[in-house]
Amino acid sequence: MTIASYDEPSQKSVDSSAHAKGSPPSFASRSWAGIGWRLLVNILLFSSLITLVLTLVQLYIDYRMGVSEIEQRFSDIQSGYVETVSVSLWNMDSGLLRSQLEGVVSLPDISRATVDETVKGVSNSLSISVGEVNSSGVLSREYPLVHEEPGGAKQIGVLTVYATLSGIYDRLLERTFVILISQGIKTFVVSFFILFLIHRLVTRHLVKISEFLSRTGEQNRFMPMTLDRKPPGKPDELDHMVTSFNYMQGRLGSALDQLHQANDNLELIIDERTRSLQEEMAEREEARRSLRISEQRIRDIAETASDWFWEMDGDLMFTFISRRFSEITGVPYEKLLGKTRQQLEEAGILEIGGEVKQALWQALEQHQPFYELEERVIAESGKIHHIQIGGKPVIDENGQFVGYRGAGRDITVRKVAEEAIRRSHDELEVLIESRTAELRKLSQAVAQSPVSVIITDRDAQIEYVNEAYLMQTGYQLEEVLGRTPAIMRSEETRESVYRDIWGGITEGRDWSGELLNRKKSGEQFWVQAHISPVKDPEGHITHYLAIEEDVTLRKEQEQRILHQAQYDALTDLPNRMLAVDRLNQSMKIAQREAHKVAVVFVDLDDFKKVNDTLGHDAGDQLLVEAARRMEGVLRGGDTIARQGGDEFLVVLGGIQQTSDVERLAQKIISAYSEPFLVEGVDLVVSPSIGISIYPEDGEDAAILLRNADAAMYRAKDEGGSSYHFYTLAMNEQVRHRLEVEGHLRHALERNELEVYYQPIVNTVTRQVSGVEALLRWHSETLGAIGPDTFIPIAEQTGIINDIGDWVLTTGARQIADINRRLGLSLKLAVNVSPRQFRNNSIVASVLKVLESGIDPSMLEIEITEGVLLGNHPETLALLAELKQMGIDLSMDDFGTGYSSLSYLKNLPFDRIKVDRSFIRDIETDKEDLALVKAAIMMASGLGLEVIGEGVESEPQYRVLADIGCDYIQGYLFSQPVDAQAFEAYLRLQMTT
Repeated sequence: MTIASYDEPSQKSVDSSAHAKGSPPSFASRSWAGIGWRLLVNILLFSSLITLVLTLVQLYIDYRMGVSEIEQRFSDIQSGYVETVSVSLWNMDSGLLRSQLEGVVSLPDISRATVDETVKGVSNSLSISVGEVNSSGVLSREYPLVHEEPGGAKQIGVLTVYATLSGIYDRLLERTFVILISQGIKTFVVSFFILFLIHRLVTRHLVKISEFLSRTGEQNRFMPMTLDRKPPGKPDELDHMVTSFNYMQGRLGSALDQLHQANDNLELIIDERTRSLQEEMAEREEARRSLRISEQRIRDIAETASDWFWEMDGDLMFTFISRRFSEITGVPYEKLLGKTRQQLEEAGILEIGGEVKQALWQALEQHQPFYELEERVIAESGKIHHIQIGGKPVIDENGQFVGYRGAGRDITVRKVAEEAIRRSHDELEVLIESRTAELRKLSQAVAQSPVSVIITDRDAQIEYVNEAYLMQTGYQLEEVLGRTPAIMRSEETRESVYRDIWGGITEGRDWSGELLNRKKSGEQFWVQAHISPVKDPEGHITHYLAIEEDVTLRKEQEQRILHQAQYDALTDLPNRMLAVDRLNQSMKIAQREAHKVAVVFVDLDDFKKVNDTLGHDAGDQLLVEAARRMEGVLRGGDTIARQGGDEFLVVLGGIQQTSDVERLAQKIISAYSEPFLVEGVDLVVSPSIGISIYPEDGEDAAILLRNADAAMYRAKDEGGSSYHFYTLAMNEQVRHRLEVEGHLRHALERNELEVYYQPIVNTVTRQVSGVEALLRWHSETLGAIGPDTFIPIAEQTGIINDIGDWVLTTGARQIADINRRLGLSLKLAVNVSPRQFRNNSIVASVLKVLESGIDPSMLEIEITEGVLLGNHPETLALLAELKQMGIDLSMDDFGTGYSSLSYLKNLPFDRIKVDRSFIRDIETDKEDLALVKAAIMMASGLGLEVIGEGVESEPQYRVLADIGCDYIQGYLFSQPVDAQAFEAYLRLQMTT
């Protein structure tokens, strides 16, 4: 299509148009942008919204159908399973119940089924569950389980079924994915087809129109706009738009010509106005000259001061003073004008120092400028103001002096501040002298401190050490200055420790801990060190300070006590607790590496005869030599421990075949074939050896030990000097044990048990202050059974709970009666089994005793470390609850367990009982004496009392009294006796 052209606009008009702003933008890159893309986005958004709504509706319908299917399964379970489950529950058939529940759980979407017995009066209600509950979504139904009886239906339990919604969620998620993908593909295909049509029919022509308009200028002023398409049958919207654009181009050309004419007229007007402005500027130049004199006057005043201004005439009389001066000083304005400085000084208004006054008058007489002269102004109220003035002589056009101009400012605040600074400076000097004296005292204190003090720079170069450091390490001062603390480093301390130290203090953190250092002589010693960074006021580290205390003696004492806790005092072999720990470790290694572990019990045949004939000292010598011979035939990694008495325990790891254990057993027997020389007597002692193998004979340490013990007794029954592997046929010992267990179960109801009492005596007064309850059993069938025999059986079978409750109740009642009859206040100590703590029965037993009227302060609970092994929170809570009741707590057999030190520190004990094994040789064995003394010192430091057990002689008593033992218990005062004999013993003590 062709449109008529118009006149071409001038180049000047074009330059003032859009071309003056730069090249026209290109529209080629926008052929697919704009309307088409917005239309595509709107189509996509609307289609996506419709798709989302329809998808949600479909998903909701599918979800309801899935839930309906689960509800139908619930109905199927009620009709098909409830009756049979009720029958199985009534018959207490656990196996059938579990099978039925597994059938329920096998149904689709069913995740868990539970049967709970609800019959009242049943102590151990049956509860069986199969499956797991998925917490992401669960539906549940409860079905009452009833049993039909002649009197009617009786509910005996509840069947609870849980169905998971995870399957429904998975199917919904899969369907959602399919719907969204298919709908998305369809929407994108349709949208892009619509975009292609819009571009083909509309947007490409709009882009061409835009490009034509952007190029409108000199070169195409007479070129009409056309579209690249076939002419339609009749004009459409685009044709009308092109016609309008061509018409507008013609109108713009005419307007451009008119603009050129207006521009020529404007240039004539500008030339005329320029000439007028030049004439006006000449007139203003004359006015500027007249202002220069006033400007100079103001400039002179501004150069001298800023607070107030003043002027003098040629006779040095004040002709002008700013009213600001009166406002600041309080001197009336009228008293200043017409006065000379001398008159004001005579009137007492101005006051100036001698040298400053002389300099001022000299400047005034010589008509010289002066600056920053200080004087004082005294107001009528007597208030003094300090001022600072400056002035400059005024010379007229003829060079004649006509007066002064100047300014002044109030410096009273500054003078007051200067005086305050001077006083502060004096006070600071006094403070510095005082702090210097304090620092001198602090320096003397550091130098004379009994602990080592080391100061280094940031590079760890030593700058200062005190005298204690030099005495502790053996170095001279010149040997350490400039060096690092690494000169004390020992090879025993891991590098990771030093990395932790320097990694912490270089980041500004303190470090505390123990280090094993080395003296100049090479001797190692332990220190408790605290190392801190020293920072400047900006927080930057400038030095490091280390304070170290020699704790070698304490560490040696701790090592001795720890060794005593883990090793047998006689043979220096690991004790049972340490051996069991190593057995557990060996079993873990064997399980990981597919090996076996052998547990070997070794008992010395007829050892009791040695004690009975030659005495306990000879028996101890024999045990030590027997241990040494056994160590000589074992491998390096094997563990040999003293089980107790004449029994030894050997743990053999890495066993491939049982023949390896047989060879070792034969070596032990051969090693014992040679006589033992004890106190000049040749003794022939043979071993009886019992062996159990992990995992064939048990997967638990206790079971393996028990089976090895049974095998050892079988070897002993066969005559000794032999070994025997554990087999299931070993039932003789089991039979005897079962016989003891069977009679023990009826011992309480047959009144065969009796509580015996042994007094606890105050070491200082030798008066009875308490009593320990001890259990004895006189069986009508088996006779007297020792506590060492029946107590372990009671522990293992759980009978100990009832027996322990009876001992506590009986002992508390009998001692309360004795206290009432004799007017005493003896405290009763009762040893409690670990089993009573594990099932929480101890608290109920104590409450039962207290409800009978027993004063809680008269009761003490003794526990062994077997109660505390594992540090179970439930056990710790029970101890705290007993303590809150007012019950005292004591640790029995202290020193024979595994970690007594940590228990004493963290648990609320009142006293400890030192085991009799430490007391037996205390008057002759220095190590026993040192250990008991250390235990007493440690207990005293923790606020605990100490009871020495097994005191049988007066020398033992005197040694314990001398080292501060609080109480004594043993045969020296009385054997354990029944209540009647104990009361008689107390009456005798009261009369003597």
